[in-house]
Amino acid sequence: MIGRAIARNWQLEALLLALSGIEICWFAPLFLAITRSARVYPPLLVGVVLWLMVWAMMRLARFLAERQIASPIYELSVAGVVVLTSLLGIRFYVYRTLPLRDWSC
Repeated sequence: MIGRAIARNWQLEALLLALSGIEICWFAPLFLAITRSARVYPPLLVGVVLWLMVWAMMRLARFLAERQIASPIYELSVAGVVVLTSLLGIRFYVYRTLPLRDWSC
């Protein structure tokens, strides 16, 4: 399904990739400077993971806009995904030393 959307409008997809790359160009160095534990991973890997996360959020927003979902449901679903990915990011980044099934943190 994503392949058809990309083939249909490749200029918009290229623009989304470029815009997410622009966001990561200022955010990734700031993220690496603030968080000490990020220095364990190669900076390129951290940048690529952050870039893919931002691109996925842009794709989700575009997907919801294409489906013409009503206004309160659209905002709630985007906010829910942002909160969910934030919580998962905190769990797997900040508390990464805990076992996978241990959510008691």
